[in-house]
Amino acid sequence: MSDYESFGQWLRQRRRVKDLTQEQLADRAGCALETIRKIEVGTRRPSRQMAEALAATLGVSDAELPDIISLAREGAGAGELNGSHQPGRMQVEAEAGNANGLISEEGVASGRAGRYPISVPMPRNSFVGRVAEVERIIHLLMLTDTGLVTLTGPPGIGKTRLGIQVASLLPSSFRDGIYFVPLAPVSHPGEVLPAIARALGIEEVVGESVSGALKGYLEYKQALLILDNFEHVLNAVPAFGELLALCPKVKVLVTSRALLRLYGEREFRVPPLSVPGPLADISTVNSTNYEAVELFTQRAVAADPLFKLTDESAPVVAEICRRLDALPLAIELAAARCRVLAPHAILSRLSNRLTLLAAGGRDVPSRQQTLREAIAWSYGLLDAKDASLFRRLSVFADGATLEAIETVCLGWGRADPDDRSEGLIREVDTLADPRKRDEWLDALDGVTSLLNVSLLERVDYPGEEPRFRMLGTIQEFSEEMLNEAGEGEVGRLRHACYYLEFVEAIEPGLMSAERESYLRMLENEHDNLRATLGWSKHNPEIGLRMAGALGWFWSYQNYFTEGRRWLEATLAQADDLRHTALEAKAQRALGWLAN
Repeated sequence: MSDYESFGQWLRQRRRVKDLTQEQLADRAGCALETIRKIEVGTRRPSRQMAEALAATLGVSDAELPDIISLAREGAGAGELNGSHQPGRMQVEAEAGNANGLISEEGVASGRAGRYPISVPMPRNSFVGRVAEVERIIHLLMLTDTGLVTLTGPPGIGKTRLGIQVASLLPSSFRDGIYFVPLAPVSHPGEVLPAIARALGIEEVVGESVSGALKGYLEYKQALLILDNFEHVLNAVPAFGELLALCPKVKVLVTSRALLRLYGEREFRVPPLSVPGPLADISTVNSTNYEAVELFTQRAVAADPLFKLTDESAPVVAEICRRLDALPLAIELAAARCRVLAPHAILSRLSNRLTLLAAGGRDVPSRQQTLREAIAWSYGLLDAKDASLFRRLSVFADGATLEAIETVCLGWGRADPDDRSEGLIREVDTLADPRKRDEWLDALDGVTSLLNVSLLERVDYPGEEPRFRMLGTIQEFSEEMLNEAGEGEVGRLRHACYYLEFVEAIEPGLMSAERESYLRMLENEHDNLRATLGWSKHNPEIGLRMAGALGWFWSYQNYFTEGRRWLEATLAQADDLRHTALEAKAQRALGWLAN
């Protein structure tokens, strides 16, 4: 068994020799697929009974069995790293075996010595879920033609923690070590290579360049570098790319909100945690099937040892996780509030997520102590044009098409005689402060930039134009920035004007042979239409015009109750439009929906 660093490694190789999938092995051994996945990537240690069952399924002989059981129960090396580790940095440079000084899932220190230098921060708490993601990233890193893997994703998605977990499972694959390089404190691109040198223990020498020293040290090394938070020093990419090209055995795992765009780079977009759908039947029995709920529960218990998930509170916790976009940072910050608040009280306060999700641990970087700081870190890296577009995108509800973004968000206060905007939007432009007049911006470039830094996401539907949306937590910050810039009023007015013209242009098509196509267009924008109707108390004419134009849509789509509510509300606030054609049209639509 000396050839194997962990039971998980042995299991994975033996399964492949037997030409079994993880699902097939789970079925034959009588356990859950998730159990096999966790054992193989080292986030779960099997019981003796489970190890015996797996060994029997894989045809282990009686002579081999004691060694297999010993590997499973006592020989958990660097692979058995779910949590409860020693805090701070771990510097291990022993002579043989795996990394020592580690604590397994059951809290037992590994006694096997380690020959692989490891310099990785070890979190205090457990790592939850992400089994498939960990396995995929390890697979990418082990490909012979891959030298660089970049984990991307929005603020709070857990890129750093995922990278650390992957590194903790790989010591035996990198005989010359694994090194963690925190780049968040680096303020200038020229400091990136020196930061890498410091992490490797290379001292600067007068008269020798840092890049030369790194090349000389790494050229023949089989090592893994983890470069954390590269997004704010992207100008260092050319120099780093030259170094990487000269060190063919070195692998690099980068966490960044933007790609480095080096040749051969492989991107892994970190997804949110798994979370129950709105209609899912969630209880204590199946709560552990959802990573977001499991993370909330574990962190809530850490904050309040008396906390216990119940069948009554489980759906509330699930809704909290959904409202927080299943972002690990947001969930951890919310769960910490269980020291004072019950889950239903936390849920009731999520209308102001960024204020609730504050006061993280003092032993983590300031940008991770609150969700606002995490998002502000990315916002602060935007140039003026992209920051302007980012703020203005907050006026949309559940995203928008590129055309809508271009019309609503660009050209505020433009005084160009060739201005392409028409109708109501052009009238709104006259309200903009001339001191804040836009330069000509390009929607495609701006949207691309925000996609590249994970502040925006693209959503595709078959046969439809792509839509671009923000996560709810990011959009809340974006709206704060819009109001701080004094652009909230004009932004929401432009949004309302655009969607009023959109609805009125489509209305005649609802009586044509292409009705289904037009209904689908309105359905796609339904949240934006609701947002406009909700805002229309500031401009009753817009509300009444839109409600009247939507009568057939609500009728065809069976939104009878909702349609009546909006029509009654817009009629009630439109006192100045009594006895007009607009009022008559709205009253007629209300009559259709009432019958």
